[in-house]
Amino acid sequence: MLTLHDYLPSQNGWKVRVLLGLLDIAYDSRLVSIFEGESRTDAFLALNPAGAVPVLQLEDGSAIAESNAILTYLAEGTPFLPADRFRRAKIMQWLFFEQYNVEPVIGSLRFWTLTGRLERNQGMVAGKREAGARTLAALNRSLGDAPFLIGDDFTIADIA
Repeated sequence: MLTLHDYLPSQNGWKVRVLLGLLDIAYDSRLVSIFEGESRTDAFLALNPAGAVPVLQLEDGSAIAESNAILTYLAEGTPFLPADRFRRAKIMQWLFFEQYNVEPVIGSLRFWTLTGRLERNQGMVAGKREAGARTLAALNRSLGDAPFLIGDDFTIADIA
């Protein structure tokens, strides 16, 4: 059975859990105590040298880190990741956009708020909020003529 090494407040873990649920894939959940240093142990670093969640451990013990890589792996052969080269490239475009624009801006503001670190990082908050507004504007422009990022079909781009 698959094992998802996860931290429940993580948005990156959440999107993997969403796709696992949509695909009705059974998995074991292994919660990682990131604030207690569990993601920095030798055992965890053997799964993901970057020491971050989520990590999907396959039945054979091999592991895939990075949420969008996990989404791509799980979605292969499903409508969430179409075979058409152009549509796949557009999905990859949005997956990269999410990791470069959404996660480090909106994601960090969310994380700081949830963990009580917003005040500690106050000097960066205004810049991140401005960048977040630009990010959301780009998403809104893309969704102006279609219900989903790649058109009429819900894909892993939308989950991310």
